[in-house]
Amino acid sequence: MTASMIRLYQALIDFGVMQRHIEVSKKGLKAELEDLEEMMDKEISSLNEHDLDAYFGNINDYWIETAETLPRLQWYAQLLIAYGYFEKLINDVCQEIKSERGISLSLNDLQGQGITRARNYLVGVAHIERPFTGHRWQLIKLVAKLRNAVAHGDGYMDYAPDNAKSTYSQISKIPTPNKAQDIVFHGSGKVKILIIPISVNQGDSFHSRLIVKPCSLRHIPITSPQNRLQSLICSLKLAIPPPPCFC
Repeated sequence: MTASMIRLYQALIDFGVMQRHIEVSKKGLKAELEDLEEMMDKEISSLNEHDLDAYFGNINDYWIETAETLPRLQWYAQLLIAYGYFEKLINDVCQEIKSERGISLSLNDLQGQGITRARNYLVGVAHIERPFTGHRWQLIKLVAKLRNAVAHGDGYMDYAPDNAKSTYSQISKIPTPNKAQDIVFHGSGKVKILIIPISVNQGDSFHSRLIVKPCSLRHIPITSPQNRLQSLICSLKLAIPPPPCFC
């Protein structure tokens, strides 16, 4: 088995670990919020209406931090880790393919950067085209835009629903569990992404608590972009031909 193939098999294992990390993190965040709400239920049971208003005024920020801010930080980090891993992986595969096939041109000889340069190398130099055709690669580029919004804009992007090429319009095509999606931060002309840890088909109480607060434009399942990356890895693994056998 070639080094590039071993690298891709390892990547699939590593993405499985990332999926487990999602589940472990989801359980921890859910337990934290449930503990807080259980404590709140006990404390408010003996309060009168006046004290209740004061209590909620004091606890509100802490509840928002637990229900919204902590999950957002976790899933932003998860996305950045998964995308960063994928970007390094596809660059490593280019280097491995170069060595395996004795190609003189290296990845660094091409213009550009990131996954686009790696794609150009694999398609134009190594002639591995199948993983980058059709809708799959377009979704990967959409994940890259999502990553850039998180990495360089704290999750914010320009609100441009009338521009079909805008990041807003393209990300709005990602399936999401909730229907009330277009919530704009007034006066800024920007909207914010909130990534959630579950798939579209799931609907547990953790998900319900996350989406009731109008704090974001889109609630995107973290499994959605991560699965897109993993799908291209599988396709790339199938597209690389085995080395010749001289038996």
